[in-house]
Amino acid sequence: MTDFVALTVFAGLPVRDLDMAVEWYGRILGRAPDGRPAPQIAEYYLAAGRAPENGTLQLREDAGRAGGGLATINVSDITVLADTLEKLGVAFDPQTFPIEAKTVSAVTVGAFEDPDGNAVTVVQPHLR
Repeated sequence: MTDFVALTVFAGLPVRDLDMAVEWYGRILGRAPDGRPAPQIAEYYLAAGRAPENGTLQLREDAGRAGGGLATINVSDITVLADTLEKLGVAFDPQTFPIEAKTVSAVTVGAFEDPDGNAVTVVQPHLR
């Protein structure tokens, strides 16, 4: 067995048209991408401090794979995103589930799809 330790993880979503995806995600996140490391890539740094090593949502123009992406984002307050999505007319119905974990008593989970059909799940853990 390998002692594998990740320094960070980022989610990549394939999109048909990067400019359209940047406009759509920009409305949800309230800002332009934090990075454009290549012409076909836009990145949003999602974690505190907006540093890429703390969590990145990467949009990649790749029409052949568009719509097949999955991303899960843990947040501190799901209502902020829920309110934004509601204002934009994006379907999002978060539900809270109790769980038996050492540090978490429940999670609130919701999911939405972007215009390409990529699925984004949002989770808010409720700490004990």
